[in-house]
Amino acid sequence: MLRGIVFALCVADAATACAEAPRYRFLAGQELHFAGSKKNWFGEKPTECKSSWRLWVTQVSQDESADVVVEAGPDADSKYLVRMTVHPDGMIPWNATMEALPAWLSVRRILPMLPGDEESLKTQWTHTEPRTGTRWDYHCQRNSDSLTIWATCRGPLELVSVGAIEFTWTFDITKGSITGWGAKGTWADYNERDEESLALTATIQHDAESIVLFRDET
Repeated sequence: MLRGIVFALCVADAATACAEAPRYRFLAGQELHFAGSKKNWFGEKPTECKSSWRLWVTQVSQDESADVVVEAGPDADSKYLVRMTVHPDGMIPWNATMEALPAWLSVRRILPMLPGDEESLKTQWTHTEPRTGTRWDYHCQRNSDSLTIWATCRGPLELVSVGAIEFTWTFDITKGSITGWGAKGTWADYNERDEESLALTATIQHDAESIVLFRDET
C-alpha cells in the first residue's frame, strides 16, 4: 500500500514537472561548444564554411539568471565577444557590450526566447530586440523530453531586401539547454539564400578558480 502511494506521488511530481514551462538551466563554470556549417548562395553555386559558437557561464544568481560570455560568429574570420545576463525564460537585458554585434548577428540565434507558460506551448509568442527592432515570431511543440521551437526572424536587412530567416531549435527540457539548431534565409532583392546548422558538440565544466579568473578578465 505504502509503495503504491509513493509511486503515485512520484508520477504526480513528474507530471507537474512536465507541465512547467521550459527554462534554461545554466551551471557556473560551464563552457558550451556549438559547431556546424553554413552555405551561402549568390546565384547557383554555394560557398561553404565552418560555423561555431561558444558560451561560457561565469556566474549563476539565486534567481537562476546566468552571466554568460558568448563568442558569436559564422566563421573563424568573423568572431565577436559579448557579455550578457540570461534569465531562465531567455530574457536578455540590453548592455553596451552587445553593440559589438552587427545587426544581422543576434545572440537569439543561439539563445531563443522560451515560452512563458504552459498556454504558450499551444499558441505563439513574439519577441522584438530593443536595439535593432528585429522581430522573432515563435511557436513550438513539446516532445517527451525535448522541445522543438520554430521562429521566423525579420530584422532591418530582411525589411529592405524582402527576406526572412526560418529557425528551428531543439531544446533539452531536462538539461535546460539548446542542443542544436538550423536556419534557412532568403533575401529576394539580393538574390541570396543561405543555410546553417549547428549542434552542441562539447560541454566542459571548469573549476571555480579558473572561472573566477575568466570572469575578472572579461
